[in-house]
Amino acid sequence: MNRMEAWSYVKNNFPYDPGQSDYIALFRLRHKAICLPEIGVNGQGRDEADWCYIDACGKIDTGEYGDIYYF
Repeated sequence: MNRMEAWSYVKNNFPYDPGQSDYIALFRLRHKAICLPEIGVNGQGRDEADWCYIDACGKIDTGEYGDIYYF
C-alpha cells in the first residue's frame, strides 16, 4: 500500500476531519515502533500492522487526547 492508498483507507475507515489536519499524522511502520502503544484504539496490534494513523484530537477513555489506529 502506498501513501495515497493509506490516506484513502484512513478517510474511509477511521474518524477523519480535514479541518483538523494540523492534528493528524500517518506513519508507515517499518520496524517495531516501541514508542507507540502495542494495541490501538481499534484493537489492532502494532506489530501486525504496516501503517499507523494518529488523531491527536480524539479523546481516549483516560481523558488524554490521541487516538491511534493500526492497519
